[in-house]
Amino acid sequence: MTTQTRPDILLIVLDTLRADRLSCYGYARETSPNLDAFARSGVLFERAISPAQWTIPAHASFFTGEYPTTHMTNQIYDKHSEAMVTLAGTLQQAGYHTVGFCNNPLLGLVENDLDRGFEEFYNYGGPLPHRPAIGDSRPRRLGRLTQRVVRQLRHAISPVQDAFARNNLLLRVALHPRIVPLWQRYINFKGNTVQSVRDVLGYMRARRRKGAERPLFAFINLMETHLPFGPRPRFIRKFAPCYREDREARTFMQEYNREHYRWMVPLTEPLTDLQDQVINNMYDAEVAY
Repeated sequence: MTTQTRPDILLIVLDTLRADRLSCYGYARETSPNLDAFARSGVLFERAISPAQWTIPAHASFFTGEYPTTHMTNQIYDKHSEAMVTLAGTLQQAGYHTVGFCNNPLLGLVENDLDRGFEEFYNYGGPLPHRPAIGDSRPRRLGRLTQRVVRQLRHAISPVQDAFARNNLLLRVALHPRIVPLWQRYINFKGNTVQSVRDVLGYMRARRRKGAERPLFAFINLMETHLPFGPRPRFIRKFAPCYREDREARTFMQEYNREHYRWMVPLTEPLTDLQDQVINNMYDAEVAY
């Protein structure tokens, strides 16, 4: 039983999720029954518009309440001024325990200070995901040793990750079609949605068991609707049958998932009707999942 009187706060960011693909915003396909039910019991903002079109400046605006032209955190390696007030820092000063669970590698892995104000910040991207020590079934001594080794390895890898973010040549090498499948597989580009959600729930249960006195502010970033698309088969069957039934559509989608430069730059020529269909349908499948 907790002794706190102020409410816990959850800030959940569904990275790259379009409002117009949710049923509660009028989308014809039933992609979001759970969010729709949540919206019916709460407040639905009909004109909520992101101040920026990609991760770094948008999250900096979430955390500072300022436009990108003010906080000036517009590139991967930018840092907003230490004098800038942050949401996590303000809540921490007000007595909240602040923790982040993030699947986007641009937050908490790259040294851009967007995790400032969080007492704990866990990121599920990168070659060594950082997870809270909850529900660990390993012997206590072995668990502590493993965590120490992982921390040291993560500290060693951090400058390498930061170098790729800052160096255009290294970034171009990383985006080569033959290299992309390797880091997609081994560095958890989209993090781990399932594991991160389980850890959030486990973390909250652990706090409840201990009777936490401080209220909680938890930031949660989920990357499931970001490319590359790989939803569970039952969602593909329902929302993207063309992926299963048409070899051309399937081959195109698999290649598109590997060739990151194709979706990071403007199209040089329009997609065919089939290509447009399979990308949109696979996106709907990810939204539904």
